[in-house]
Amino acid sequence: MAFSSKKIGEKLGTLAAEHPHLVVDSARDIAKFIVSSGKTSKINDIIRHFKSAYNRKTDTVDLTITAAHEDHIPKITEIAGKKADVKVVVDPTLIGGIKIETEDYEIDSSIQGKLRKLKTVAK
Repeated sequence: MAFSSKKIGEKLGTLAAEHPHLVVDSARDIAKFIVSSGKTSKINDIIRHFKSAYNRKTDTVDLTITAAHEDHIPKITEIAGKKADVKVVVDPTLIGGIKIETEDYEIDSSIQGKLRKLKTVAK
């Protein structure tokens, strides 16, 4: 039976959300399946689909918060009524402010972002 990367990722994500102990116990079997089915080149796609399915099932959103300084990063645990799985990035090139990204949206209130917008308007 042939499975697409999307199908494998979604099935694993659903399994992880509904029965997390099974995924931990069978991680080796899952890796063996991916290797034996020749899907190793698709591992990034599988992981992306896994995360997407897991997030849907657990009502979670992936959130990346980027700030110029670590002490400027707000403590966010929830966004739009969903649990937030937060990844923090420190990027001094932002100069100041923060940038918040989800899979679907980006809010850029960094000084770098404002300067970039100003530059495009000034052209």
